[in-house]
Amino acid sequence: MGSPHLDPGERRFTLGTPTDRRIMALALPAIATVAAEPLYDLTDAAILAHIGTTALAGAVVATSILLLISAVFIFLMFATTAAVSRLLAEGRPADAVRQGVSGSWFGLAAGTAIAAVTVWFVSPLCALWGTTGATAEAAEAYLRISLLGIPAMLVTLAATGYLRGTGTTTVPMWIAFGSVAVNLALEVITVFGLGWGVEASAASTVVAKWLAAGWSIRYLIVAARQHRVTLWPDRTEIGGVGRRGTPLFVRTLALRGTVSVAAGLVAHLGPAELAGFGIAFAIWSFLAFCADGLEVAGQVLVAGELGAGDAAAARAMAARILTLAAGLGVVLCVVLLAVRTVVADGFSPDAQVTALAAAGLLWVAATQPVNAVVFALDGILVGAGDLWASAVIMAGAAAAALPVWWAFGDRSAGIWAGLLVFMAVRLVGMSVRWKFHRLDADR
Repeated sequence: MGSPHLDPGERRFTLGTPTDRRIMALALPAIATVAAEPLYDLTDAAILAHIGTTALAGAVVATSILLLISAVFIFLMFATTAAVSRLLAEGRPADAVRQGVSGSWFGLAAGTAIAAVTVWFVSPLCALWGTTGATAEAAEAYLRISLLGIPAMLVTLAATGYLRGTGTTTVPMWIAFGSVAVNLALEVITVFGLGWGVEASAASTVVAKWLAAGWSIRYLIVAARQHRVTLWPDRTEIGGVGRRGTPLFVRTLALRGTVSVAAGLVAHLGPAELAGFGIAFAIWSFLAFCADGLEVAGQVLVAGELGAGDAAAARAMAARILTLAAGLGVVLCVVLLAVRTVVADGFSPDAQVTALAAAGLLWVAATQPVNAVVFALDGILVGAGDLWASAVIMAGAAAAALPVWWAFGDRSAGIWAGLLVFMAVRLVGMSVRWKFHRLDADR
């Protein structure tokens, strides 16, 4: 799976080189796959905003809690992707399939346990975000129903990680498109057509997530049969998934904890501020996941080069991915600055909410060049197997944001400033780590 070193033309910001085609073949379809979750949120936000600000604010709180609960298990996708790519480069396809099977069982078990426990703490969790009255009722209703989709989400993460590790990113892309389309159709019918409200919005998303899980697992079953790998759960293998994913668990917990603290601070500013922040942050998340396509390329291609024993090619590939990420960040910044008012107006008929959202989108635009490079570096470090470094840097970045929020967390601009500090510290930390990383130290 090794590749030749980049020639001088490929080091410049030009497109269409052989290396670019390898990167984009993974990155472009992966964008749709990893953007599925924020697309669910964007769909819900757009529909619920037309019901009322209270419904939208409640959904924003519930979604923040769901992301904190479920997204800490993103390691099921990230770690599986890198491990599968490396195992295939080493000529071990059966072991690669076992990674996907064990990860899926782990996701099903963990997701079921989390949903079963969390349902007893819905009201206290929503109260922690500062919700009261009708907003709290909407948040609790949305959260209780949405918990049913957590096992499906985690199973899909593991199966998607296997598919991405094999270089198959178009299948997860179509699964993402299909599930989001189902969610949209069901919400239009149940919310607009039947007038069932916030509960119908949550239930529609749950149905779409279980359909995505079944569709994803189908491909893993075919691969298991082809390589004569058992589909029955193996406790030793499943335990190994948890141990290998521990640093990524810590990393993502720090990330989602930071995001949830930000959402909690906004909740204390009132429903309009919360709704405006929710719209802007939904766009932030969507663009982040779009940039994550290059993170996927970093995971797969760097891990593959190292699995083939070519550290120099891995470093050259990483340099090219970072160049493309920097260019993407600038493009996203310029485009969002041009359309931010139109985007904000499209989410809510409430003038106060749209004004606050438009102000938030200025911060979102400003972070794009930093975000894109950070996500690419994150994928590169995961592909290199440097999981604990990624976790430590993430925790340090979270700690750096806290003083900003302590001083300025009583206004939405201060919350966005804290998020910018969080991303900037990640950029510096991972850049330094990658620069001095010894790729051949333990190969």
